[in-house]
Amino acid sequence: MARIERFLADILGAQKDPDRRKLLHRYTIWHLVRRLRQRNNGRPVTPQQFTAVRQRTHAAVAFLNWLEAHDLALDTCRQADLDRWLTDDSAAYRQTAGHFIRWARTNKLTTVHVPALRWFGPTQPLDDQHRWDVARRLLHDDTVKPEDRLAGLLLLLYAQGAAAITRLTVEDVDATDKGVRLHLGRAPIQLPEPVAALARTVAANRKGHATIGALTPSPG
Repeated sequence: MARIERFLADILGAQKDPDRRKLLHRYTIWHLVRRLRQRNNGRPVTPQQFTAVRQRTHAAVAFLNWLEAHDLALDTCRQADLDRWLTDDSAAYRQTAGHFIRWARTNKLTTVHVPALRWFGPTQPLDDQHRWDVARRLLHDDTVKPEDRLAGLLLLLYAQGAAAITRLTVEDVDATDKGVRLHLGRAPIQLPEPVAALARTVAANRKGHATIGALTPSPG
């Protein structure tokens, strides 16, 4: 939370226009941060939550910059202008900015609308049998890329999120003749076979500090 507060203070302090600074303060502090505090109820902020706040803040700033560059404002922007922004290759954070635009519409600051992206992923946790079936496939299916297989196994067997997996590098893999240990936290864990062999393969195909995990593992 302290990192979020420092980040937002820098962003808001960089806004020279007082009206824009007030708008962004209302969105980031009174909406994003307040909702995050309520949701966590005293629990620490996760890296994923920090990233979400940062991306949504950058997206709001990027959208306001685009409006200003086209002599528009949030209250004067029309749906045709928004459609032009959505198809403008020079516009940044086009998908992420939808959250800010929907918030602005809810608060009657604009009349334009961006529909929320529909979630096509699982709607409930995997049952134990399905989880083991997917893990078994990842262990033995050579048609799936090794990095995707390893990322999926770390998610299914070790409850590692996508953000944690993508931060792993070859330096987190300690491979010796006694086995393979992977640094997922303060203490390394000993990987069983054939997960250990898979980790060796992925690490061998990486160089230097390259990440070993895939952002979007495809176990199914």
